[in-house]
Amino acid sequence: MRRHMERQDPPPLVRPLHAPARMSDANAVQGTSAATPVALPRINDLRRPVPCTETRLEEDVLAVILTSGDGTPLEALTHWRCMAALPFAGLYRSIDFALSNCTNSGIRRVGVATQYKAHSLIQHLRDGWSRLWPGSGESIELWPAQRCRNHDCYRGTADTAYQNIHVIREHAPTELLVLAGNHLCRMNYARLIDEHRRRNADVTLAYMELPLADAGQSGVLSTDSDHWVRTFAEKPPGANGHDTAERALVSLGVYVFDTNSLIDLLRQDASDPGSWHDFGHDILPAALAAGLRVLGLPFRDAATDDAGYCRDVSTVDGYWLANMELLAERPRLDLHDPAWPIWTPLSQLPPARFSGRGVARESIVCAGCEIFGEVRHSVLSVGCEVGAHTVIEDSVILPNVRIGRGCRIRRAIVDAECATPDGTVIDAESPLTPPSYVSPSGIVLFALPPAGEFGDSARRQAPLAG
Repeated sequence: MRRHMERQDPPPLVRPLHAPARMSDANAVQGTSAATPVALPRINDLRRPVPCTETRLEEDVLAVILTSGDGTPLEALTHWRCMAALPFAGLYRSIDFALSNCTNSGIRRVGVATQYKAHSLIQHLRDGWSRLWPGSGESIELWPAQRCRNHDCYRGTADTAYQNIHVIREHAPTELLVLAGNHLCRMNYARLIDEHRRRNADVTLAYMELPLADAGQSGVLSTDSDHWVRTFAEKPPGANGHDTAERALVSLGVYVFDTNSLIDLLRQDASDPGSWHDFGHDILPAALAAGLRVLGLPFRDAATDDAGYCRDVSTVDGYWLANMELLAERPRLDLHDPAWPIWTPLSQLPPARFSGRGVARESIVCAGCEIFGEVRHSVLSVGCEVGAHTVIEDSVILPNVRIGRGCRIRRAIVDAECATPDGTVIDAESPLTPPSYVSPSGIVLFALPPAGEFGDSARRQAPLAG
């Protein structure tokens, strides 16, 4: 007969975590990064009994979602929010994909590292993700940047993990899963972790084969016939100048680390004054140099097992393209596929309404929208209004936007809460006032000026019908 341990009351599911360090790493977190390393007990010696009878991913794996980038390439879209909180496909936020992948993969302990413009992200996690995992020990924790003695914030992705070593050691996971909060994909992390364990790897990363010119800031790797990584370089020199026919294995920024190995790497990196404190730029090359077993696995779609689809929405062009690709007859990122659902809190809004000559073709129109004009091949987020005789084409309209009568909007992104007067034309030829912007591919970003520079006249006032 199986013996069941007594369950304890569950902790709060979303909570800012300011717990003081309780181990010898407290000095490393609070003191200078150049402190002399001291011997630490290994994670296996720290693991606490868990209230279950079988080993499961939610007990052995801790996921860390990195959201601390300032989003500079997204221009005005990140004046108000971090990239992980960016609306997508009308009703989601970017972070919903990483969180849904964790949920569907059976990973129930997640730390979300926050730093830049995190208010709307925290609201989203509180409203939509705080009650989904009610079991004991299952939670989403907020890991805000905390002022340490020698630096004020996270200095890089690896420093994010380093400053939270004491939190990681409290959880005592066997593996640490490192994720980006702004990647749109359907990935089964359990497969990655299973292969990591089966091959006895120290580090495992997911990659895609892409044109080298598209590598951007991502790491480029090479592997042998058994998928062991032999070289890894973050944004090799001249990558953007290569012909599109030349292809490379490009890291997705999804890593599985043996926890003990990662802590050793982080402590060495923190004492290096020349380090960028970045997983791709510093930690992965250091792991290879130290002779650790680094495994690379090709990314497969979690639902179809086809070659995976992943979009990094950290640029205006990438964000616009990812939304447009959802409008294909058979999109590669199919949000309607029940085999791998993407979760998000549901807005309490009435259904979309089409009045007068209002019509939408090849478009996504979300709840709360009122359409009096014409929408073609576009995404309308929740709560938008489109006036009569207006035409919107190849555009992404973020939540709660009012478009007046007789407007023309083409190949544009209109930021949340904007209001356009009657007769407004928004395209690549239109005169724009900062922070509005035209991308290198001709996509117009139409946005409100910084806080305090607009008045009530920018809000919705006039009726739209007529």
